[in-house]
Amino acid sequence: MSATFYPKRNGDYVYDVSVTKDETKPLLRRYRAHLDNAEHIEDGRLTPVQIVVADTYGPTVSEAIRALDAGFEAWRQEHPPRTGR
Repeated sequence: MSATFYPKRNGDYVYDVSVTKDETKPLLRRYRAHLDNAEHIEDGRLTPVQIVVADTYGPTVSEAIRALDAGFEAWRQEHPPRTGR
């Protein structure tokens, strides 16, 4: 099962989403989206950050990614960037 990668940006965060397809899963869980390589833009530089967002699933690539983006947005709202470093 090979993965396809999609670069994403949300606010001051950039990350990759890997999507895999599993034909043995039910249609609603056919595609799995996983967040990889998250970084935060600080003073024009990328800084790696640890982001824990559960993998999401969907019947299409778009729906699996949309669900992951929603999970990331919820995480971002709960974890505002630290300022005053």
